[in-house]
Amino acid sequence: MKKCKPVAAIALLLFTAALLIPCSVAASADLVSLLTSQLGVTSSQAAGGAGAFFKTAKENMLPDDFSALAQKVPEATSLLDKAPRIADNSSSLVTGVSSLLGDSGARLNSANSLIKSFEKLGLKNEMVQQFAPVIMDYVKEKAGPMSMQLLQSALSL
Repeated sequence: MKKCKPVAAIALLLFTAALLIPCSVAASADLVSLLTSQLGVTSSQAAGGAGAFFKTAKENMLPDDFSALAQKVPEATSLLDKAPRIADNSSSLVTGVSSLLGDSGARLNSANSLIKSFEKLGLKNEMVQQFAPVIMDYVKEKAGPMSMQLLQSALSL
């Protein structure tokens, strides 16, 4: 029997260690890296913006639907904590008008929530429209077209 060369043993050890790295860490970095490279935002802005998208979606989805999405896109859950905290400053007039509008009111509330989050991140509200296709494509690639459609529906996009 031949002895293993030290270089081969080290390579095997490094390969094994790479397999033990949690997928959610790598996947989360992938989405954040994608947003930073494509949109020229900082990594904290990318994580916060993506977190705001997933937070808004979670608020508008059935719990089982969000759980199913989070199983396929685990960073959806980890990025929730990166979303900026925004105060609910909606007046009763705005709340009343949006409830009268039905689905249009849901769109108004979702858009307002995302815009406030992006402002808190130092991003202009136009960036919401730039984040959306990147996140949708990412979810479609990771979780499939049905999950992407659920996300779009929850965000009223």
